[in-house]
Amino acid sequence: MKREDLLKEIDGLRRRVAVLEDLQVRFKKTEQELRESEEAFRSLFENSADAILLTDPDGTVIKANPAACRTLQRTEQEICKIGRDGVVDLADPGLQPALEERARTGFFRGELNLKRKDGTIFPAEVSSSFFKSRAGDLRTCVIFRDLSEHKKAEAALKESVALLEEAQRVARIGNWSHDLQKNKVTWSDELYRIFGIEKPEFGGKYESFVGLIHPDDRQLVLQTNARARNEGTSFDFEYRIILSGGQVKTMREVGYADRSEDGRVIRLFGTAQDITDRKRMEQHLRNSEASLRDLYENAPNAYFSVGTDGVVKRCNKAAEALLGYPREVIEGKRVLDLYVDGPAGKEKAAKAFRKFVSGEPVTGEELQMQGADGSPVWVSLSVNALRDAAGRVLESRSVVVDINDRKKAEELVRQTTYELGVRVNELNCLLGISKVVDRPGVPMDEILQGIVDLIPSAWQYPEITYARMILEDQEFKTENFSDTSWKQSADIIVRGKPIGSLEVGYLEERLKSDEGIFRKDERSLIDAIAGRSGRIIERMRMETALRESEAKFRLLHETMRDAFVIVDMAGRIQDTNQAYQEMLGYSEEELRNLTYIDLTPEKWHALESSIVQEQILLKGHSEVYQKEYRKKDGTVFPIELRTFLIKDKTDQPALMWATVRDITQRKRLEAEKENLLKDLTEALAQVKKLSGFLPICASCKKIRDDQGYWQQIEEYIREHSEAEFSHSVCPDCAKKLYPEFFKNDSNR
Repeated sequence: MKREDLLKEIDGLRRRVAVLEDLQVRFKKTEQELRESEEAFRSLFENSADAILLTDPDGTVIKANPAACRTLQRTEQEICKIGRDGVVDLADPGLQPALEERARTGFFRGELNLKRKDGTIFPAEVSSSFFKSRAGDLRTCVIFRDLSEHKKAEAALKESVALLEEAQRVARIGNWSHDLQKNKVTWSDELYRIFGIEKPEFGGKYESFVGLIHPDDRQLVLQTNARARNEGTSFDFEYRIILSGGQVKTMREVGYADRSEDGRVIRLFGTAQDITDRKRMEQHLRNSEASLRDLYENAPNAYFSVGTDGVVKRCNKAAEALLGYPREVIEGKRVLDLYVDGPAGKEKAAKAFRKFVSGEPVTGEELQMQGADGSPVWVSLSVNALRDAAGRVLESRSVVVDINDRKKAEELVRQTTYELGVRVNELNCLLGISKVVDRPGVPMDEILQGIVDLIPSAWQYPEITYARMILEDQEFKTENFSDTSWKQSADIIVRGKPIGSLEVGYLEERLKSDEGIFRKDERSLIDAIAGRSGRIIERMRMETALRESEAKFRLLHETMRDAFVIVDMAGRIQDTNQAYQEMLGYSEEELRNLTYIDLTPEKWHALESSIVQEQILLKGHSEVYQKEYRKKDGTVFPIELRTFLIKDKTDQPALMWATVRDITQRKRLEAEKENLLKDLTEALAQVKKLSGFLPICASCKKIRDDQGYWQQIEEYIREHSEAEFSHSVCPDCAKKLYPEFFKNDSNR
């Protein structure tokens, strides 16, 4: 071989060796990247807060992470041995539809019932999708989360809301009731606001409600309602409504059936919530999740990768949604800057970061991050370190679970329970006051002392609470009363004027609150009790005055000489005095079954009707007028009366009362008077004409004749005229001689 050929072959060998060396370097680099990728996946798989199973499509479990083992209470080997059928509740009606959906779309997400080693069934949120292994085999990834605690929290919240007897209204939630027998639908005020209509527009009919439902959802609502009516089943579903302005809202309705004693469904009731905003958020979340392709991006929780320098290297879309920052803002930011400044935020996060740097895992640490809008967000943080081949910590794999709703629910349950206790104490106090007030025949002093004794039980620290009521020249106080500076007071008002005060205080100092050491609700309660006490005092004083007034009225009513009667606007007799009963010959019971029209002859009906319309109703009283009454024995006799109107609180005519006088004797005397005047007139017409001067005695009225003899005036006139005399009494003399007949006629 020539030297040149040998050199060429050596050069070719060198080039091939260089290529092989380059390939070896690339292979080692790829192998390292693959190890790192597998390490990252393994770290994510092993430290995920969610349970993860890798399975074959037939249900054979290939691998289970620690979270799955803890949740199912089995080892990984046990889970792989029993397979999918051993961990899933095969009686769950949702299992088969879930498998069919995954087979059809390649993905399933929803709730299924799973089974622990001890046989207990628990609800879980499950996500499952297909993927291919490195060898190209079809595999499934199942991620699930135990919802037991979540379900318990929901049950606790529901119980708390029920204890408030629907008095605590949740934002944009209303309650409803449908009486199936009367077809009457009752809504709370919140539902009218949600549906954008007024009560008169609704009409209270089920058909009115159906008319507001979106046409595409109307059949679903009718079918759900019919099933509840027929089977008595509860329901929880969603539908849309259309407001009068065209706005579309999404409603979530939860309903229950109420049965009669014979088992028939007689009423449906429940709540309806406007979930329009939530549905928009859910739709946005679904749209976001649809674009995620790998496990990191598809995870329902936020994931952060943080370097040992404390800077965020990577995050997923869930992290963006959690904090409200775009990814480019989060990445490159110091991780501690994402937490709330305080013990529950940065301080706890700094401790967790130090544990991560030292290689210690962090599991389920609850702390507060801070959203872009400044609002705190409660999260559960689990951190595991990603290490290099030498075991040095490179960066974190941080799993952040949003527990804000759970915290809010816990806070709501705590606050609701606290407020319920406060309300119960207040109601017990007010109920006790009502019982004290409602006891018949109890003196006012005893009632006021009873109110004072009840007050301490409604305050925050009843064992050190005292109370005192100062009322004009009286004082009522609890046995433990001791005047301190830690007190609050409220004026007791009667008829717009303060007549005293109510004091409530503590014997010992306590932490500051809304009003010194007192809460806002305690201020409202002392004001309410003071106001109630003022009304009680005013009412009892009025009742005392009323009893005295009634006693005076009853004495006058029974002793007055004139007859007295009270009738309603239909003329029915309501009350009479003894004089009225004796005048007509009826008993009090008999008169209560009659009207004044029954006692009046028919010829007077038109006159009396006109007097009622033209005088009593217009002026409030009538002039004195006369008519006739008919006694029980049928005797008709004349009366004189005057009637007055009584109005009710709304200024409407309610009753009429009248004083009635029997004028039979007066009518007889008037008739005699008229007859006497008639006789005198006829006598004077027959008197002879006399002329000249007649000497008459100024005292006895005798006349002296021409012979000087004194004669009675009638004897002299009879002799000197054609007049004849009949004796009677003139009205003036009658009054003088018989004054008892004219005592009641002095004003005529």
